[in-house]
Amino acid sequence: MKTNRITVVTHNIVKVHNSPSIDPSLVVQKMGEPTHTSYFSNRKRKVLCAAVFVVVVVLVMLNILIPIVVVRRNKTHSSSLIASTPTVITTTMITGSSTITEEGQVSLVAVKKSVKGVHHTVMGGSSMEAGAGDDSGHYLPYNTPAKACDNDLTTKYVSFGPCYLYKDGDMCGLNTGFYLELQHGPTIVNALRICTANDSAERDPTVVSLEGSHISGIPLIRGTSWTPLYKGASGLEKDPGRSKCGPIQHFDNAIKYKSYRFLVSGKRSVSNSVQYSEVQLYKF
Repeated sequence: MKTNRITVVTHNIVKVHNSPSIDPSLVVQKMGEPTHTSYFSNRKRKVLCAAVFVVVVVLVMLNILIPIVVVRRNKTHSSSLIASTPTVITTTMITGSSTITEEGQVSLVAVKKSVKGVHHTVMGGSSMEAGAGDDSGHYLPYNTPAKACDNDLTTKYVSFGPCYLYKDGDMCGLNTGFYLELQHGPTIVNALRICTANDSAERDPTVVSLEGSHISGIPLIRGTSWTPLYKGASGLEKDPGRSKCGPIQHFDNAIKYKSYRFLVSGKRSVSNSVQYSEVQLYKF
C-alpha cells in the first residue's frame, strides 16, 4: 500500500511539472537563481574591463605628454642660450665650394637692412648719398652697398664716384663707400679686413677709412656725427687674387658704436670704379 502511494506521489510531481496550468512564477523563481548569479558575474567583468581601459588610456596619455614636456623644456633652454649669445659672433663665409669660419667677426646686419651708399664723401665730412645707376654718383643696381656686408665672396659692391660705366680715370670710384646702423646695437670694433671682387684688380681699394657714431637715422649724413677710428692701408697692396681677403688691419678702439661708415680714398690703378666683395669688421 505504501508503495502504491509513493508511486502516485511521484506521478503527481511529474504531472505538476508537466501541467500546462503551472504558475509561470514558480518556474521563473526556480530558474532565477542561476540567472541572478550570471548577472553579477557579467557586471564584475564589465567593471574589470573598464578599469583596464582607463589604465591603458592613462599610459597612452603619459607617453604622449612626457615627450611634449621634454621638447618644450629643451626649446625653452635653447631659446635662453640664443638670447644670451653675444653680439660678436662666429660666422660662416661662402667661398664658392668652401666655407670660412671667422672668429671675432662682427655681424653687419643693418637696421631695416638699410646700407646707405655714399659718394663725394671724405673722412670727417658729410655724406653724399649715392643711388643705383651706371653714371657718376651711382653704383650698379645689381652691385649694391649691401653686397659688401652679406658674407658672400661671390657678390660685390661697385661704385663709380665722379665717373661712369665707360669712363676710366685716376679718381673714378674714390671717396665712395657706405654706412649702416648695426641691428644688434652698439659694438666695439678694433679691426677690419677687405676682400677683393671676382675681376678687375685695378678696382681694388688700397687706402680706406672707418668711422663710428652713437647716432642713428637721418642725422648720420652729417660729418659731425662721425668719430674717426682708422685711416690707412686696406691690406690689398699686394694682390691676393680674385675673391680673396687681405690681411686683417688692427687699430685701437675700446668704445662701442652702433653705426659705422666705411670709405675708400685710394685704389690699385686706373679704372672706371672701385669694387670689393666684402668689408669685415672685428672685435679682438
